[in-house]
Amino acid sequence: ETWDKRATTYDSIKWVHDADLLTWVTHHALVALVNAPRHSAVAATSLRAGASVAEIGVGTGALTKRLLKANLRVHGCDVSGEMLERCVLRCAGVNYHLTTQKLASPDEQPYGPGGWAGLVSRMVLHHAPCPPEQQVARWLALVAPGCAVVVAEGPPPVTARAHPAWA
Repeated sequence: ETWDKRATTYDSIKWVHDADLLTWVTHHALVALVNAPRHSAVAATSLRAGASVAEIGVGTGALTKRLLKANLRVHGCDVSGEMLERCVLRCAGVNYHLTTQKLASPDEQPYGPGGWAGLVSRMVLHHAPCPPEQQVARWLALVAPGCAVVVAEGPPPVTARAHPAWA
C-alpha cells in the first residue's frame, strides 16, 4: 500500500528522473551486462539482440524505458501494482518488449532460477528483507552462469561518478 500511494509523486523525486544520473546508470548497467563473461566471450551483440533481462523493482519505469531502448527484453517486477501500471504507460511508445509481474511481498522470488541474460536493480537493495549479500546471492541464482547482476544503490554526486567503486 505504501508504494501504491507513493506512485503518484514518485517521479517528482530528483534522483528518480534526473536525466544525467539515468544516463550514467544506464551506461554502466549496459557495460556490465555486455561485458559479463558469458556475453563478452561470444560477442557483445549477443546481449543487445533482444536478450531477456530481469529488472527487480521497476518503479515507474525510468530505467526500464532506457533498457528497452537498448533493445533488451525487460521482465520487470515490483511490489506496487500502481508503479507497474505507470511503468507500462511510460514504456508504451518504445520497441515494446516488456512484461511485468506484481510481487506479493519484497521477500518473494520473482522468477525461476538460472535463465536470465542479466538482472538489473536500481534503488531496491536497501529495501530487501534480508542482508544485502544474501539478497544479491538470491539474484545471482536467477541469472544464467556467467551473466551479470547489476545493482545501483544511491545516486552518487557527479564528482564521485568517475570513482571505480561507483562504476
